[in-house]
Amino acid sequence: MVSTAVGLENIHQGFEFTVSSTLDTVDANPGDGIAADSLGRATLRAAIMEANSLPGSHRIVLAGGLYTLTRAGANENAALTGDLDITGDITIVDQQIESTVIDGGDLDRVFHVLPSGKLTVTSITIQNRQRQRQWRRSFQPGKSHVAECRAVGQRGHGGRRGDE
Repeated sequence: MVSTAVGLENIHQGFEFTVSSTLDTVDANPGDGIAADSLGRATLRAAIMEANSLPGSHRIVLAGGLYTLTRAGANENAALTGDLDITGDITIVDQQIESTVIDGGDLDRVFHVLPSGKLTVTSITIQNRQRQRQWRRSFQPGKSHVAECRAVGQRGHGGRRGDE
C-alpha cells in the first residue's frame, strides 16, 4: 500500500511515514493509517501521532531540513502540543543523512518517551529544548536509542544556552 500524498507505506507489521512538510501541525485523524494534517500535509507531529495510535513498529523518514516545534503547551501526552510524546514503537531517520534538525523552539523537551513507548533516532540534530535535566528524563532507559545524533542548545537552570 503506497500513498504519495502522505508518503505512507505498509512495512512488515507497521508503517513507514515519509514526512514532506516541516510545519508543526497535528494529525487530522489519528489511527486511520494516514499521517496528514487537515490540509493533507505529512508533518513530523502528524506522523508521530499516527504511529502512536497504530499497533506495530513504525518508521518515520524525514526529508532533511529544519523541523521547529511551534505548538506551545505542556503536561499532555498525546503529542498535541509541546514536546513530541512517544507512546508507540517508533524509529525516526534522516533520509539525507545528517541534514535534519529538530528544533524544540525552547518550548519544552523535543521528545518525551512514555513507559509504553520506544524510540530510536538516527542521524538527526536535536536542538533548543528546555531544561538539561529533562533531556535525560525524556528517554526511558532501555526504551530509547539515539545514534549518530547531536544534541545542542538547551536552556539550563540558569537560562544559559550551551552545547552538551
